[in-house]
Amino acid sequence: MPITFPPHLLFMARSPPQKMADRFMESPIVKGAGAYVMGYGLGLMFGFMTGSMELSDPTKNYESMSQKEHLIDGLKSSGRRALSMAKSFSVAGGVFAFSEAVIEKVRRFRTNMRLSIETIVSV
Repeated sequence: MPITFPPHLLFMARSPPQKMADRFMESPIVKGAGAYVMGYGLGLMFGFMTGSMELSDPTKNYESMSQKEHLIDGLKSSGRRALSMAKSFSVAGGVFAFSEAVIEKVRRFRTNMRLSIETIVSV
């Protein structure tokens, strides 16, 4: 059974504040900043997961360490790994999202210009 919408909801005009909010959310800076923050969080999660699976320093003698020292050393190495991955993920996500949004904006502008020129020429 297909989903049907009432006809008056299909072509609703957007108010000026809604249009302004749309333009703001579609701007390259906002998209890049959002991806930067989300990349940082994702990098932290991956860093803590992968950092807990590796030994922090191969020269240390882990057999002679107490459990508390071993736990502290493991948490420190996980934290270092998490921050390193968070920085990398945030930069990669921010640059990708920003460049993608800029390319979208340029394509949209070029398409609008081409359509307007074609309309003028065809008249």
